[in-house]
Amino acid sequence: MAPTPDNIKQAKDGKLKVSLPWLNCKKLVPDPECHPITGSAEHYALYDRFHEDNTKDARDALRRLGLVPQLAGQINSQVAEQLFARMKKNNYFLNMALPTTHLFLMRNIIHHYNVHKNKQ
Repeated sequence: MAPTPDNIKQAKDGKLKVSLPWLNCKKLVPDPECHPITGSAEHYALYDRFHEDNTKDARDALRRLGLVPQLAGQINSQVAEQLFARMKKNNYFLNMALPTTHLFLMRNIIHHYNVHKNKQ
């Protein structure tokens, strides 16, 4: 949503919802250079529930996870936060890696973590 004063106020009051239907069902006409599963080329950076209120910019109210109904109950930001907190304890090798290597390793670590969790 556009960062208008009205949208920001509605987001802070919990009255604003932004529907992203392609999260549940692939777009019929995919965007150019889109994600293969959603068909959308849109990108968003959302705050997890722990950090929603730690912002200085009022426009950041529009980045709340709760604004998107399709994500309700789908993302457990507490688990993600705990995973990243655990990884910070042993991330020297990641910090010393080149950006492409860092990205590859992070995705690989998260993949193996998810496989392990799913087996449990």
